[in-house]
Formats: sequence, structure tokens, C-alpha cells
Amino acid sequence: MAHDTADTPAVPKASNLAPLDRRGRLNCFVTGAISSLATSYYFNYLFFYLRDHFDYGNRENLLIAGFQGLLYTVSAYLAGRFIQRVGHTNALKVGFLGMGAGMVLGTIAPHVLGYGKSLQWMEWAIVVIWTTTMCQTWPALQAMLGRGQTREQLSRTTTIYNLTWSSMTALAYLTSGALLQHFGGEVLFWVPALMHGVQLFLLEMEERRQKRLAQQQVVTKATPPAGPGLETADSAARLEAGKNFLHLAWVSNPFAYTAIYALLPVIPKLADAFHLTPQAAGFVCSIWQWSRMGSFVLFYLWPGWHYRFRWLMLAFFLMAGSFLTVLLASQLWLLIVAQILFGLCVGLIYSSSLFYSMDLGISGGKGGGIHEAVIGLGMFMGPATGVLSLQFFPTHPSASTWGTTGLLVIGLVLFLRVRLARQE
Repeated sequence: MAHDTADTPAVPKASNLAPLDRRGRLNCFVTGAISSLATSYYFNYLFFYLRDHFDYGNRENLLIAGFQGLLYTVSAYLAGRFIQRVGHTNALKVGFLGMGAGMVLGTIAPHVLGYGKSLQWMEWAIVVIWTTTMCQTWPALQAMLGRGQTREQLSRTTTIYNLTWSSMTALAYLTSGALLQHFGGEVLFWVPALMHGVQLFLLEMEERRQKRLAQQQVVTKATPPAGPGLETADSAARLEAGKNFLHLAWVSNPFAYTAIYALLPVIPKLADAFHLTPQAAGFVCSIWQWSRMGSFVLFYLWPGWHYRFRWLMLAFFLMAGSFLTVLLASQLWLLIVAQILFGLCVGLIYSSSLFYSMDLGISGGKGGGIHEAVIGLGMFMGPATGVLSLQFFPTHPSASTWGTTGLLVIGLVLFLRVRLARQE
């Protein structure tokens, strides 16, 4: 397995944009951590909220998840262009203001509308507001962290970024079930609303600090950071090899999110099958997220997976198998083991997509928008396949599971075809 290597490609010259200083990067990581907490508190347990108040089952939860995924795909792609025009800080302001407004609306709507049909449609409207504005934030954060860095710096920054958002996502899933159980459904709105307020405050403080630094510094000609360039004779071939792996990662990553977003909406029913309360479901069903976080540490400490085809192919194959096992497991221990494997696989696939994009210099706002749009495509395909499967086979409770697994197999075939096509 370790012998199917391609030469590690040379990256384009580093961006002339000045990299953030240590405090600036720390502020970005803190902002990203808060975003992960806020988005996970809201969206992951929205499916429990909809089940409890509107009697949503797997089909309805998959439908709203698929709608959100389609919206995310379009919004993220457009957001990349928007960020290029208005700048990172302004894009973050738009994102945090819009997300905060959506969460405030979710907090007050039940008191105005009651828990009837009007509130149900309001929940869909909140998903629209929240999703379209959230798409301004992740590409901007990625671009801010990645600019002007060498490959070694980029690898470390990418790992810290991945650990930051994944650990907060897992922590939110672990704890939000208990919050929901003890404080009621509205906690999913007002807690994120407070977090977005904190983000706006931190962003304002960082912007003022950057202005003070700019006034204090003597204007000098910017020197691009030292790093690998394209000066070698075989640079074109090496860059092409790198693009091959990037395309493979761009194929596999949306299918990883296909599996994730086909899983999240049906966890309430999975919890019912094991007689788990929302609090217990948070403990048990967050295992794959902690495993994904651990994978980011593993793949940072062991870079042997870089530009090795079989590792990425194995991760894709095992991801499909572990997804099926999670949803069909009849024993709690099997559910736990399958989640651990699932987390490791989606962690490697996500790391591949982000690392190869940034390693090849595709890390600006537009590049981040493409990265997030590809994720959104998977967020749409998984739930959409689940809804269609249940529509055509309404008497089979596991129809969405098998339908999504079939889609993952199609994705694996497409993955292999892309590999063969690039070798011709």
C-alpha cells in the first residue's frame, strides 16, 4: 500500500497577501471554534426539535436536510466570489449578523406564532437565512488562515483548523442533547444567537487591532514568504500529479458528506431503536465525530497518506461499509465500533480535500467557496437519495439506508474511473 506513490507536487508560489500574525491566527481559530459550536448546537439537534414539535420522521428530516444541502451548494459557490470582492472581514460580518438574526428569529417565533403550521414554515425560512449567511464564513476563515504560508506551515495550520472545528462539533453533539432535554427546544436557538454576538464583538476588536498595527508599521515592500516554488525542471509534471489527487479528493469528499448528512437526520429514529434519550443519544452518537477529530491528529503526525492513492480508495470503501453498519447495527457495541471506523474514514477524505486544495495554492476566498460548495453537494445528495428511496419503498424502513449505500457504491465507481482517466 505504501508503494503506490506519486511525487509530492511543487506548489505555486505563496500568495503576496500578508499572513496573519500569531494573535490574528489565534483569533481565527477561536472564531472558527465558536462557529462550530453554534452551527452544531442548532442544526444537528434541529431534527430532534422537528420530531418533537411537528412529528417529523426520517422522510421529513431528510427532506429538510437535502433542501439545506442544495441551498448550501449554491450559496457557498457564490460566497467565494462575494468574499473576493468585499474582503474576508466584511464577509464574516455579513455571515455572523445573518446567522445571529436567524437564531433570534427562531427564539421569538414560538412565542408569536405558537407551535402550529406557521411556525413549521418559519423553521424552513430560518434554515434559508442561516444557511445562506453561514456560507460567507467558512471560506473566509480558510482563506485568512491559509494565505502566505509554506507547505510546512500550511500542514500545521490545516491540522489545527481541523481539530478546532471537529472537536467543537463533537462537543456540541455530546452536550446539546442534555441541553435540549433539560431546557427545551428553544435552547437550540438562543445559545447560538449569543455565540454569534460574541463573534461579532471579537471580529470588531480584531479589526481595530489590525488598523492599529497598520498605523504603527513602516510601509515596506512585501516579501513573499519562502517556500517551494515552480523552479524545478519537472515542475509541470509534478503539479499535474498533484491536480490528479485534488480531483480524486473533490470526488470523494462530497460522498463523505453524502454519508454524514444521510446519517444525521435519522439519528432520532436510531436513538429510538436503542431506547436512547436525547442526552444519551448525544453521548453515543457523537462517537464518530470524536473519531474524526482523532483522525486529524493521526494524519498530521503520519503524513504517509499524502499523495498515495490506495489510502484514499480504502477510506472511501470502508466509509461506505461502516455507514451501512451504523444504521443497521442491532448491537450497541457494533454501533460504536462502526462509528469509530466511519469517523476515521471521513477524516482522511476531508483532510485530503482541504490539504490538496491548499497545497496547490487554491486557498483564496474563491477556492474556499468551491471547497464548501463541493461539501454542500454531498449534503444534498445523501438526504435526497434517502427521501427518494422512502418515496418509492415506503413500507421498507431501511430503504433510505440501502439507497444511500448504493449511491456511495456509485461514487466509488466514479472515483475509480477518474483515477483511470487521469492515468491515460
